[in-house]
Amino acid sequence: MAGCCGPKCSKAFVVFFNLLFWFSGCALVALGVILLYDQMYSYLFTMLTADQLPPQILQYIAFGCIGLGGIILFVGFFGCCGALQDSKCMLGTYVFFLILVFLLEAAAAGLGLYGWFYFPTSIRREVQQKQLHNYGVTDPANEHFTNALNYVQYEFECCGIENKSDWDHSKWKSNALQSLGSPSQYGQQTYNSNKKLTVPKTCCTADKLQWQESEEPWNTPKIKNEEHCQGPESIDYKGYSYHRGCWEQIMTWYYRQQLCLTPTLAGLAFLQIIGIVFSICLIRNIGEEV
Repeated sequence: MAGCCGPKCSKAFVVFFNLLFWFSGCALVALGVILLYDQMYSYLFTMLTADQLPPQILQYIAFGCIGLGGIILFVGFFGCCGALQDSKCMLGTYVFFLILVFLLEAAAAGLGLYGWFYFPTSIRREVQQKQLHNYGVTDPANEHFTNALNYVQYEFECCGIENKSDWDHSKWKSNALQSLGSPSQYGQQTYNSNKKLTVPKTCCTADKLQWQESEEPWNTPKIKNEEHCQGPESIDYKGYSYHRGCWEQIMTWYYRQQLCLTPTLAGLAFLQIIGIVFSICLIRNIGEEV
């Protein structure tokens, strides 16, 4: 360890570490941009947070990632310049910011563990209630949730939170019965003047080859056979609508994100500990004969 903490070794490692550090900063900035502009994250985040967090929270997280990535790029500048110029002041500033970023990443990893073990099950019932009482209700406060559930059902090929029968007791279906023949804002209630919908159109098997024809195809899906989809359950109509619930599909997606993000943060935090150690070694060795 004494040899590895020598001036040449510690300086080389600090410079090498900063290349990795800069790369992680660029990755965080890219992640923030994706969170801002990718509708998938916006809709799925809406499903997972329900009413527990404000709707702007995803934007805050995105700007936080961009800001943290910018800080990492700035801190890396101090590390490289301090190592190459043998500046104790710059290296000391670098170590301080490394510790600060490490604490932020450790907190994020802790939140990731909380999200893995507790958070999804704690909101499952709330999401079910929102499906029953808020979906399709003509209220601006419910519009984003309606779009989010439309997206999930269309993209993951599922129907309802638990299963297709969830819609039997929903406010959406009650409204559909009361407004038979009158199209809703989302085109969800009737499919001709004499028939009622039994499930939203995004529960029907869609022709996704026409995906590119609309910016939001989940709100105007190209259904293969709507009459069979909305018809009574029979063996003849199987394959025209989705039957599995969406919650399992959402959780599969959620845990995949966690499997990528949490170990990455933990690994980066561990690497920063090594970077702090070698930076301190370099500070102690500045001025010694090489």
